[in-house]
Amino acid sequence: MKNKFGIYVMIGLIFILFLFTVFYRAYSVLSYDYLGIYTYIFLSIEVLAYFVFAYIIFTRVLFSLKFHSKGGTIYFFEGDKLYTSNHLRPIETDKIEAVTIKSTSKYRGNRAYKVSIKLKDRFFSYTFGIGHISRSKEQKLYDNFIKELKKYRIDYEMMNYK
Repeated sequence: MKNKFGIYVMIGLIFILFLFTVFYRAYSVLSYDYLGIYTYIFLSIEVLAYFVFAYIIFTRVLFSLKFHSKGGTIYFFEGDKLYTSNHLRPIETDKIEAVTIKSTSKYRGNRAYKVSIKLKDRFFSYTFGIGHISRSKEQKLYDNFIKELKKYRIDYEMMNYK
């Protein structure tokens, strides 16, 4: 897919539609006289889901605009930092403790990988996925990611789908 403008327009329209439904539901729920506790819980979960959805779309679009000309689609190494499409802040390669690459594909022709990056002094790890793009492209992304890990002398562990 060479022209991704249509995809971004569709994502933007879904984003705006989701925003309008949240505001309409909030208006309709809050206009009733009696409001139970479950109404507030449901509304707060819906607003929280909107912000998570907005964060995901914002990071993906920002990453694509920033690194598409440099060849970054899902991840991009620049200097001593690793940029991923799931996070706004870069990951410093010096702080990477371990990388686990798990093959999540059940079938031979469909390849997908889940990359989990454990950082020093952090409990949670960063995760992102490589795959389900096209059969040749995802293997190239995977091979390039392994080359970059070797270049920066970062240890990684391979795991198969179970």
